[in-house]
Amino acid sequence: MKPKIPIGVRERAKRFERLYREGLIHARRIRRTGYLSIRFSLCWRMLSKDNGQSWKTMSHATYNTQITI
Repeated sequence: MKPKIPIGVRERAKRFERLYREGLIHARRIRRTGYLSIRFSLCWRMLSKDNGQSWKTMSHATYNTQITI
């Protein structure tokens, strides 16, 4: 069962996605996979597998499994 993302984290992720689209923040490109990543807290990350068109918010543990695939 997936853990639910807290409301505050979801709101912060939306804010970071808006800032990314406005060009105010930049995502990090993961060399091995080519994915884009935004870290917005110690425990939460945003990951884009389609060059920034869509973003998924995930915990750090889930993020680690996604980038090693």
